[in-house]
Amino acid sequence: MYYIINMRFGIDIHGVADTKKKFFAKFSQRIVSQGFECHIITGSRRTNELENQLKDWGIQYTHFFSIADYLITQGKEVIWKTPNDPFFKSEDWDSTKAKYCEENKIDLMIDDSDVYGKYFKTLYVKVV
Repeated sequence: MYYIINMRFGIDIHGVADTKKKFFAKFSQRIVSQGFECHIITGSRRTNELENQLKDWGIQYTHFFSIADYLITQGKEVIWKTPNDPFFKSEDWDSTKAKYCEENKIDLMIDDSDVYGKYFKTLYVKVV
């Protein structure tokens, strides 16, 4: 008897995928080739430059979620440092990854920040 499992993985970019590019390239390629979902879940705004970086590194994904872009669409208060560098209230920022993971049924989130972990119900792995 076979069971089909649709696993959903979340990978952060800064401090995770960008620090172990070869590992996460192979990891994400394997996930996608097996028919699983690979979600890039990052604080950064979604730009062509960022997507090109992921492509250059060999990172494959099925979904892309930007905390910054999401909070802007939700009308959250934002302070602009530069056009692609918005800052938000900590409560809004820190809980958004966890909310996304819960709503999208992410099975495993790989991140590098302690602050997000306390909001997670999803399995959360912190890389060092």
